[in-house]
Amino acid sequence: ALERWNRPRLVSDLDPLVSPCRAGKEHLAGLPRTMLILGGGEVLYDQQRRLEAALRGAGVAVEPPFVGEGMPHVFPLFATAAWGPGLHTGDASPPHPAVESVEVMERFLLSSWQRARLAAR
Repeated sequence: ALERWNRPRLVSDLDPLVSPCRAGKEHLAGLPRTMLILGGGEVLYDQQRRLEAALRGAGVAVEPPFVGEGMPHVFPLFATAAWGPGLHTGDASPPHPAVESVEVMERFLLSSWQRARLAAR
């Protein structure tokens, strides 16, 4: 079984297109404003923080990351399946981190779209 893991791969995990946290300034400079959403319990948390630092070091505008405390990797994608529909009841209680992350994404995308429209005028 281990033989298949030792076969040559088509791409290397050192390739910045495969692992952006390994990218140098030459790959990151010029990227647009970026938003990161991290699961506080995900295995890639430290890599995400290194990516954030690398982006900032390359002069990329990075929004303050949203961290879903205790959440796994890519938790917003599984919000409805994992936690059910109707997560935000509209009462005064804070929304579930998955719902809150989607709301943060929505605000980021809308503000990016508005900035692009203003710049095009």
